[in-house]
Amino acid sequence: MKSALPLLLGCLGALCLAASAQARVGDTRAQLADRWGAGKEIGEQVLYTADRYSVTVTFNAEGEAAMEIFGLRPDATGARPAITPDDCEEFLHQEGRGQPWRKLDLPGAGATWEREDGKVFARFIPGQQAFVVLGMDKMSAAPLPGVNRVAPGQPLPTAPAP
Repeated sequence: MKSALPLLLGCLGALCLAASAQARVGDTRAQLADRWGAGKEIGEQVLYTADRYSVTVTFNAEGEAAMEIFGLRPDATGARPAITPDDCEEFLHQEGRGQPWRKLDLPGAGATWEREDGKVFARFIPGQQAFVVLGMDKMSAAPLPGVNRVAPGQPLPTAPAP
């Protein structure tokens, strides 16, 4: 009979990964602090770090996480490891709140997903090694400098033709 040790270690590793990456759009500062500890205020955002992850969170006027940008922390040499497909899957799992994700085909964009309820979108940006999560129902009140807001029910602006 084969040893169960490799399976046990793999399960423990997955549990540690899940615990360390847990931050969700809609969470309050208190909920994030419970999971990540005290964050560092950076302007209108808060940076949280734990284990191998960091997440920068923008809160809306109601104090809910409206946008999260996940990354991997630098290793002992100072190099920032690449976000893997497994990392992306873990971020989607944590943000899913039990709902499935649908991958969108957006030419020229990084890998993009929409949560089944249509309230949350996620995108992996390989050039920046960032995984961005947007709570669309949380964004209208988010204090995001330089972001044009569109009222609910209004069409999105289109870029002028070249």
